[in-house]
Amino acid sequence: MSRIIAFTGKMGSGKNTAANLVAEMNPERQLAEYNFADPIRHICALVFGLTWEEMTDPVLKETKLDRWPFEAPRTLLRDVGMFFRDRWPGTWVNKFERSTQEFFATYPNGLVLNTDLRFIDEGIKIEELDGEKVRVVRPGREGDSHPSETEMDQIRVHVTIHNDGTIDDLRAKLQVAL
Repeated sequence: MSRIIAFTGKMGSGKNTAANLVAEMNPERQLAEYNFADPIRHICALVFGLTWEEMTDPVLKETKLDRWPFEAPRTLLRDVGMFFRDRWPGTWVNKFERSTQEFFATYPNGLVLNTDLRFIDEGIKIEELDGEKVRVVRPGREGDSHPSETEMDQIRVHVTIHNDGTIDDLRAKLQVAL
């Protein structure tokens, strides 16, 4: 098994569930989860006062704030993320690489899980770091037209997992694939 496993897939496809199952399947390994959006969340928490719950809860992150800047947290996260991508390409992949290097310096046999592989440059970075890319597909989950939901379709992955059953079914598919 690779030292880095990155999951890609549309909103609600089961990426986080898959990562949690992989973590359960590897109790002997030191684990870390590093996502490309982690620093974006830190920026939005600092600048806009967003709470972790507002940025991660499926309902709250879609709900417009009743305070400045009166936008949904998902919109703020996407706008900040895209601004940095446009202005300083490589920002998020370079931060991800630094985080993984620091982790592996301490835990050389550790496992890094990533649940937000969305862009081609992120997929390339995962390849450069000898990671595995897993696409999670769930029937009825199409995403939207934002680049963070459409560019992922062009990422070459090592394996595609169809999340069309129970959690036990998903676990079994992951055990075979990884």
